[in-house]
Amino acid sequence: MQRECHNLDDIAKIIYENYVKESQYSITDRLSRIPGKTSIIEVLYDAIRGVKNDEDKRKFKSFVDSISNMQDTDAIYCAKLLALKALSRD
Repeated sequence: MQRECHNLDDIAKIIYENYVKESQYSITDRLSRIPGKTSIIEVLYDAIRGVKNDEDKRKFKSFVDSISNMQDTDAIYCAKLLALKALSRD
């Protein structure tokens, strides 16, 4: 089964620019330990609040919508991959 995480690289860059680069690791830490899709969506909405650029917020909201349409296991996979990609940019 192939898991599709749309715009994952773009969202990882946004998290890096707005959180990791500023030494704020709470979002990536929470994403890496998330137990289910509902929790992932909550963390991503928390993350949107810290994004400064409106275009980045739009991309982020689109990503959250795609996560909400995934099966639970696929959403968890994407969240963990997102955290890893955001941290690996450093």
